[in-house]
Amino acid sequence: FGLSIPVVIFIGKADAFVTHDTAQVLFEDVGTAMFTIFQTMTQDGWAAQCRGLQRVAQDGGYEGAAVGVVVTYIMLIIFLCLILANLIAGAVIEHALAGETSGGGVAAEKQERERTKQMEKLADIFHELDP
Repeated sequence: FGLSIPVVIFIGKADAFVTHDTAQVLFEDVGTAMFTIFQTMTQDGWAAQCRGLQRVAQDGGYEGAAVGVVVTYIMLIIFLCLILANLIAGAVIEHALAGETSGGGVAAEKQERERTKQMEKLADIFHELDP
């Protein structure tokens, strides 16, 4: 949500793209921008969208907007893919640690039983030695 607002302002409402139908379909409002950003995050058709918007900006004489579109898409991909990769890695690690913790309970119980047996043997030995 937080990324869709600046994208709507800088692409959807920019002079270079106000009259372009595709740009308005992709970045008309926050909802459509969120969907477009989600598509970009999943890397589904982002290159065609970026090239189309870049071409529109260049044809309209807005070279700065063309560069801005490319930079925006690249930054979105880098930022969102890193976040997505870290979330997936975090979930896998959390699952692995949870499995280790639950498996550690069985080993801890076994250790405790062995320790209790040893303590009982020591208590028997002390009772035998104590007259």
